[in-house]
Amino acid sequence: MVDYHAYSSRVGFYDRPQELGAFLAGFAGVGLGWLVLAGWLNIQNEGHLSHRVAELIPLGGSGWLLVLVTAVLGGLVGGLAALAGVWLRQAFAKSHQAPSA
Repeated sequence: MVDYHAYSSRVGFYDRPQELGAFLAGFAGVGLGWLVLAGWLNIQNEGHLSHRVAELIPLGGSGWLLVLVTAVLGGLVGGLAALAGVWLRQAFAKSHQAPSA
């Protein structure tokens, strides 16, 4: 399986986006990936498993709401990973600059 979170941090490190753009790209990429995967799994088992899990947490037993919450949490992790990549790149750029005399 593809590790979307590591890919998000690499995008933030190498592609040189600004902080907000990196966060949004990571959020959209990983969030959409989790939304598609969780939605497909929910459809494949006719929502039985997601309904049972949604009953354990305060979602009122709504399986599709659980799929949405899963996508948002995955998106947040992906966005933060991309943002960490931008911050890491900025830290390396500052440490490699020659001190002014």
